[in-house]
Amino acid sequence: MKSRPSCIKRFETILNEMAEGTAGAAGDAFYRTLVKHFACALQVACAFITQCADYPTSRLRTLAFWSEHAFLDDFEYDLPGTPCETVVKEGRVCFHPQNVGTTFPVEAGYEGYLGIPIFASDGKVIGHLAFLDTRPMGDEMLVASIYRVFAARAGAEMEREMALEMLQQQAAKPAAGQLQGSQHGTTGSGS
Repeated sequence: MKSRPSCIKRFETILNEMAEGTAGAAGDAFYRTLVKHFACALQVACAFITQCADYPTSRLRTLAFWSEHAFLDDFEYDLPGTPCETVVKEGRVCFHPQNVGTTFPVEAGYEGYLGIPIFASDGKVIGHLAFLDTRPMGDEMLVASIYRVFAARAGAEMEREMALEMLQQQAAKPAAGQLQGSQHGTTGSGS
């Protein structure tokens, strides 16, 4: 077990790395920066952030996926049979320090897993932040307060993007109606 001063130093290092890496970033840039900096700070093989693709949730969509020093293309996946299911369905941190690939065959090749739920302002789970490693994970991975801070920031960013998308859709509806009226020869002149 690590001594208290070395745990505090590790906590400071991770917090500084994350704060510097994500300050000022928004949208896709925020998600990509978040997972890359977490993977580097925690020295894990893989870090990713997801958003629920449907409700009730049966699928997740990655917003950023960092694996072995590179970003992978975003994708959707089924939730059942993954360690992510507990995180998203029960809204709680899920930690498998070892044997995650044995317990969840879909994660074959990985040894450790940590998943943190991301909540909307109404308390509903809207995604999660997860880490996988090819080595067992130690208890030092459970620095929950760091994850909560950045998971909350990710939740706020997701809600901001959803609100923006909703506003854009609402703005497009009246514009589509006006376009339809002009195509049918209605000029408003009474002719």
